[in-house]
Amino acid sequence: MQYPFAVFDRVMIKGNKRTPERFVGRVAVVTAQCLNGWYVVKTLDNAESVKLQYRSLAKLTDRSGGGGEPSAVVSNGAQNAS
Repeated sequence: MQYPFAVFDRVMIKGNKRTPERFVGRVAVVTAQCLNGWYVVKTLDNAESVKLQYRSLAKLTDRSGGGGEPSAVVSNGAQNAS
């Protein structure tokens, strides 16, 4: 199985039933890829690390090429597969 995120990818935490509510809606960076689609991500606002499933994350794209705020969320196509 191919997973949708790589280490150092910038993601938005969408959340699912296993995601602590305080992380939902925050921007994070993938710091490690674990087994079975789990990722360790570190939030950008206060550097908290949390282990989350790939279904609870959405990849961010940055049109400007530089730092700053993320401009778009790319939907995770893997979650639409049956």
